[in-house]
Amino acid sequence: MLKIYRSSAGSGKTFTLVKEYLQICMKSKELAKYKHILAITFTNKACNEMKDRIIRTLVDFAQGVKEERGMYDALQKEYGLDADYIIDYSKKMLDAILQDYSSFSISTIDSFIHRVIRSFAYELDIPHQFEVHMDKEELIENVISTLLDEINETSDSPIVQSLLSFADQNMEDNKGWNIEYSLKNFAKELLKENNMAFLNKLSELDYNEIDTAQKRMQQSSINFEKTMHEQGKKVVQLMKSAGVNDEDFFQKGKGVPSYINKLLNFDSSVSLEIKGHVDKTINEDKWHGGKNPAQDSRIDSIKDQLKALILDSQNLIQTEGKKYYLFQIVLSNIFQVKVADGISKALQKVKEEGNILPIHEFQHIISKIVSVQDAPVIYERIGEKYDNILIDEFQDTSTLQFRNLLPLIENSQFKSAESLIVGDAKQSIYRFKGGEALQLVELPNIFGSDDDEMLKAREVAINNYPTKPEILSSNFRSKREIIEFNNKFYDCLKNSNESLKKIYMEHEQLFLPEKVGGYVRIEQIDDEDNQAKKFDRILE
Repeated sequence: MLKIYRSSAGSGKTFTLVKEYLQICMKSKELAKYKHILAITFTNKACNEMKDRIIRTLVDFAQGVKEERGMYDALQKEYGLDADYIIDYSKKMLDAILQDYSSFSISTIDSFIHRVIRSFAYELDIPHQFEVHMDKEELIENVISTLLDEINETSDSPIVQSLLSFADQNMEDNKGWNIEYSLKNFAKELLKENNMAFLNKLSELDYNEIDTAQKRMQQSSINFEKTMHEQGKKVVQLMKSAGVNDEDFFQKGKGVPSYINKLLNFDSSVSLEIKGHVDKTINEDKWHGGKNPAQDSRIDSIKDQLKALILDSQNLIQTEGKKYYLFQIVLSNIFQVKVADGISKALQKVKEEGNILPIHEFQHIISKIVSVQDAPVIYERIGEKYDNILIDEFQDTSTLQFRNLLPLIENSQFKSAESLIVGDAKQSIYRFKGGEALQLVELPNIFGSDDDEMLKAREVAINNYPTKPEILSSNFRSKREIIEFNNKFYDCLKNSNESLKKIYMEHEQLFLPEKVGGYVRIEQIDDEDNQAKKFDRILE
């Protein structure tokens, strides 16, 4: 069974995790059961705290001490475990863990993925003795230095022109002349987890391919502009042959002649939207001013042809124009693509020379494994066989991280073993690292599965076995006044934005009657420099 706990602040999340961990072990009656449980957290601190909590609880139980917040009673009442059995099992389990602490599998997701990558180093063509690089800032420094060194050594490097364009763009955007600083910021964005797929695609290209594509887009754009210019010339020629000029039309130069002028001078900055006077001419048949019958008659003789030419130009905009405007966007940013390609190649050089593997690449590497290997094969490679998967702080899991863990959850469901996911979407703080709060809200359905056949298959497989969503609604930590304030505040947020409704639904927390005396103060501060209003929330 997959249990899904939605847990707000102060609702006993750690207590629940430890309780579930211990009950899985004790109900199995196997002393080595802890070796087959994988508990995933997202920081070293949280990992150490969970290990410490389990060990301290076992020590208390082994000594016959009932834990303060009722863990002992919960194991007895909820799972029907005998008091003497809890004491005896705790003694033996504690001894087993201390004898084989390395099999006490509570780790960060990066540590676990690192183990898997080590096991598949040969298949992934990674040097077996690679060094994990943790410092992203240092890595970026080395990458940009490598890129700039290449330019200094080779003045005719194909990336030079792109970097000059990059510098020009910075100056236009008032970002200053320091190109190294801007390149580092650009590299930070590229090396984010959700941008790695783009960077990997770039590594498959070379400058010649990009240049070839650029030239093709430029020529296609020139051809389209010429076609539009020719449309304008046809209209001018038709007007000349009929003996009419701008002054003879409805609203004179502000009407149809203004549209013709745009055709003659067409480029990406010109809008050919039919509106105003031109719209009235085309759709309300207002072609001439009505002050010169002879000229009005001449316009009438060619208006059908004029209308056809104008509508032809509109048809070109709606068909070939789509590609033209797309090319303009690409061409205006292609120097950034070339710079990104340069950064990608510099990164590869740094990795090869230092025999390093940046930690931010772990998830993309492991995705190559889980997409082609079954979960049991992965377990065998890392020398472990996990039956139960416990995931903490799930709201901060990126889509890629969760998809890499899905085979483990699927395998656990297949074995009818108990697994656990716990988190609070309201506390999601790692969006900048690819965290996706809606993943927790959607469970037991898989976020994004409607657009991915493999994800949909995993979703179906997981839901073929029992799942149990549950909300931990009591707040054991905060006082009544603060809880009541938060309940009202979240209720306002829920109603203020449609996209937040799922995150804040069923948000209301209960408080303990004896915990009263909290205080909330909100101060509004006017910033005289930019007139921005800031709220300082002080919770005491």
